[in-house]
Amino acid sequence: MGKVKKNLSKEQLFEHFAGKSSLLSKREIEVWLQDPINEDRYYVWLEDWERLHAFWKPDTEAEYETVKNRIANYEPEVVEINSQVWWRSGWTIGAAAAVVVLLLASYVLKDNIIYKSYKTEFGAMQQLKLDDGTAVTLNSNSTLRVPRFGFGTDTREVQLEGEAYFSVTHTPTDQKFVVKTNRDFSIEVLGTEFAVRKRQQGMQVVLDKGKVKVHYGQANSDITMKPGDLVTLDQQGQAKIEQTTQPQKYSAWRSHKFIFDKTPLREITNLLQENFGLTTVINSNELAQRSISGEIEAKTADELLEALSEILNLKIDRKDQQIIFRELNN
Repeated sequence: MGKVKKNLSKEQLFEHFAGKSSLLSKREIEVWLQDPINEDRYYVWLEDWERLHAFWKPDTEAEYETVKNRIANYEPEVVEINSQVWWRSGWTIGAAAAVVVLLLASYVLKDNIIYKSYKTEFGAMQQLKLDDGTAVTLNSNSTLRVPRFGFGTDTREVQLEGEAYFSVTHTPTDQKFVVKTNRDFSIEVLGTEFAVRKRQQGMQVVLDKGKVKVHYGQANSDITMKPGDLVTLDQQGQAKIEQTTQPQKYSAWRSHKFIFDKTPLREITNLLQENFGLTTVINSNELAQRSISGEIEAKTADELLEALSEILNLKIDRKDQQIIFRELNN
């Protein structure tokens, strides 16, 4: 059977997303999607349709199991004619199953098509320039997801896992810029500079310039921040706001600097895990409580460990990604 050369409209795809396509229409869509340009258009229109039908949520797990069982139990009848193999009655079922699998995959892979992910490894940083001109510095062991096809005309929304510094560009239409995490926490701004940290211990936002509003919790409570404010959200969802005279120290990592203020070694081990992927062992409680104040410039984990060894007067044993802190005389 030859390819169906037909241009499909947005209205036809909307009918399809609503589950009103005939088998022939599904076959046309399957062939139409073989063109990469059409594939991009498909996901853009799918996002538009879902935005208009936000109440509709497909049960992808159930659909997946159904399709998997149909494929596993399906045995098409094959007839050989003139040394060529043709599908007899099985063609229709096979094509339908292929279309269902294709559509199911579109839901599973949709986010990977609609969003582009920037990911940094342990000990690495990345400078980004978004389509709207916003500058982002992504810290190590972090992921930023941005819309692959641009922000559109409504809210500029990105998703962060890890730590980043944002210098947000103001738009003529006062378009909001929103940073979301996978918890009930988001930051809403118009044009400003701020640092966001989302790690295992909780959330943290520090404002350098401008004005932001932090939304948190299932009740969607909010806090309006001014320069110098530090907002933290613990693992229990409790928010706290305080003033800091040095907001820049919370983004000093952009210059490979670590600023400590009576910081105990036990807390520093969290930094080593988050930024460099190192697991740590401290061989005494007394050593774990030993604290440090000051600034350390270190581009690598080894440089930071060497400085800690000298300042805290301790011995460090390293085996691959495990670090053991000992008293120097042990």
